[in-house]
Amino acid sequence: MLKVALSIEARDLNNDEDAKQFAEGFMECLEINYRCLSIEPYEKFYDSYKFEFEADLPDGVDLLTFSAQQTARIVSPWLLYYSNEKQTFELVFIKSHNTQRAFLVFGRVLWGHWRIIF
Repeated sequence: MLKVALSIEARDLNNDEDAKQFAEGFMECLEINYRCLSIEPYEKFYDSYKFEFEADLPDGVDLLTFSAQQTARIVSPWLLYYSNEKQTFELVFIKSHNTQRAFLVFGRVLWGHWRIIF
C-alpha cells in the first residue's frame, strides 16, 4: 500500500501542549486519517515545532491530483519537484506573502514537505 509522508514546521507554539493541540487540530481538518509520528521542537526558531505525519493512500487514486488536492486543503502555493530518473515527485511549501490557508489553524505553518512513499 502506498503512503504519504508529510512534514511541517509551525510557529507560535509556546510549549509541548500547544504543539500537541496543533497536531490534533491539524489532523481533524484533513480528509484522510493521518498518524502523527513525531512532534519535536524546531531549533531554528524558539517558538516552532516540527511535525511528521503519515497516512495510507486510498486505492486507485491519481497520485498527482490527489497530492494537489490534499496539500491545497492545508496551505498554498506548493512547489512541485519531479525526478525524471526516479519518476517520483515531492511538493514543498514555504510561507510567503502569497500564502493562502484553508483553515485558521494552518496559518502557523511556515514550511511543508509532502512525499509519496512507494
